[in-house]
Amino acid sequence: MTDLYLKKETLDFINVAHEKSFSKAADRSRVMQSGLSKSIKKLEIELGHKLFVRSARSLRLTSYGEIYLKHALSVRDTSLKALQEFDKNSKELSGKFKLQCHPVIANTFLPKLLKELSSTGIDIEVELSTSRKAVEAVRDGVVDVAVAIDPIPFPDLVIKKLWSEYLGLYSKSGLKQKEILYNHQTVEIVWMLGQVKATPKKINNYNLIYSLLKQSSKFMGILPNTIVEDEKKIKLITKLKTSNCFVVYRADMPKNNAFKHIINLIKQTKNKT
Repeated sequence: MTDLYLKKETLDFINVAHEKSFSKAADRSRVMQSGLSKSIKKLEIELGHKLFVRSARSLRLTSYGEIYLKHALSVRDTSLKALQEFDKNSKELSGKFKLQCHPVIANTFLPKLLKELSSTGIDIEVELSTSRKAVEAVRDGVVDVAVAIDPIPFPDLVIKKLWSEYLGLYSKSGLKQKEILYNHQTVEIVWMLGQVKATPKKINNYNLIYSLLKQSSKFMGILPNTIVEDEKKIKLITKLKTSNCFVVYRADMPKNNAFKHIINLIKQTKNKT
């Protein structure tokens, strides 16, 4: 372990004080004795006091050396305890993380993810955004992880495929209607509307579109299959676009147990289609 709060000269001082010999301390640290002597000399100059009394046969601490050793050991012990707590904390499922994902795929994994994390000490902040913005936020260190649709790769990012899903055209009867409900946040919505000859009506909530389609046969609507896959009250007219979903995070992201747990939970959430 590396001592958090002690500089090299102080660590060299503790080593020499423990061994009561420059040569033994140098052998133990696997450094040159001359380098160790220079380190102690530098420390004595900084403190303004001699720390050792040197003779041909012995080496002992001065009164100032004894005072400094007492406090240096105290700081070292505190440092080691802090590192031990850091190690313990990294093994526990706790910490704060930020996640961004595209709203089209939020229903696929977010409910399960948040339910699973509620029984841990992990605090995760979720924000919906376009896939491009989510990936850029990961790249820039604004968020820790993103779940995105067909993301653009960037250097130093880990991008792993999770599942495939599609956007479909649905109606209560399974037949095309004159009016089409859509969410403007849908990827390539302009292209998809161009494929369907109908009067568009913007409703920026997939669940509301789903509810209206179940209630009325006068509409058709564009929805992610994950919203309607377990329902039989509306029927698929045609598949419009199939997309691949990926989890994205920085390659240099600290891989503590909490972060690994989040990634594993996301990977375990699979589309049933």
